[in-house]
Formats: sequence, structure tokens, C-alpha cells
Amino acid sequence: MRLPIDAYALSDEGIALVARAGAKLTQDCMKGFSLRYEPPEVPQDAAATENRRYGISDASLAARYGYHLAPHPDTAPAGRLTAAQSMVLSGEKENVERAHTYNGKKIPEHGCAGQAAYQARARYRAEDAAAVASDIDTRSFQTSLTDARSGRR
Repeated sequence: MRLPIDAYALSDEGIALVARAGAKLTQDCMKGFSLRYEPPEVPQDAAATENRRYGISDASLAARYGYHLAPHPDTAPAGRLTAAQSMVLSGEKENVERAHTYNGKKIPEHGCAGQAAYQARARYRAEDAAAVASDIDTRSFQTSLTDARSGRR
């Protein structure tokens, strides 16, 4: 089931494309610190989710998974990260304080992952249709929970 607002949101392919761009930007940032980083594979259908606002609506997913959500692909980086990789990736030291530099080079405020996520989504800021659609979708759901016409309270 697709809601009317879905026409203005990013498609599943668009979401997967932004995720792959973020993974590549993260990898490039880490390379700038001379750190090897292998991001997790982002499958083409990684973003595919069923809208369950009004219950289960996809018969094939229901037949396969019942009332459970389809499993999500593993989003952990391939292999174990060293302390240095983790610090530059997240921008935080092990004791969760902000890491400012690594080998004399300034670490982005939210690490390479945060910087990459910001850059990958730069075209989809609040003034763009996808972000506006997401905001309308979220607010309309919250309103439906308390609207007397919805039969919920």
C-alpha cells in the first residue's frame, strides 16, 4: 500500500543510492586518515520496507514473514574495527568524549560516518520534497493517533 504522500518521498532505489554514496564517502574520508575501511554492502533493496501504518498490506511479505518484519541486512562494517578506525569513523574516543585529531589531522565533528551522512543527504534537506514528505508523513501519523475521527485515542 502506498500513501499519497509517498509519491514525494525518495523511492527505495533512491534511499539505497544515498546509502551507497554515504558508504563511499565514509570510505574516502577514512582513506584520508590512511585508515582502511570496508563499509557493509548496501543491497539495492535494502531500503524496502512495508508501510504498516494501517496494518499488514503486502500479501507476499505476510506469507513469507507473517506478522514479523522482514529481516534487515547486516549493517555492521565488514570485519572488526581497530580503536583508531572506530575513533575516526565515529568521532568519539572509547570513553565517549569527542576525538579532535588523529595523527595530527582534524577529525570531522561526527567522524567520517557523520560527515559522509551529511554530505550524502545534502540534496535532500528540509526544503526539498523528500524531507517535506517525510515530515508530513510523520506529523500526519501523530495527528491520526489523537484525532477522534480515527477511532484511536
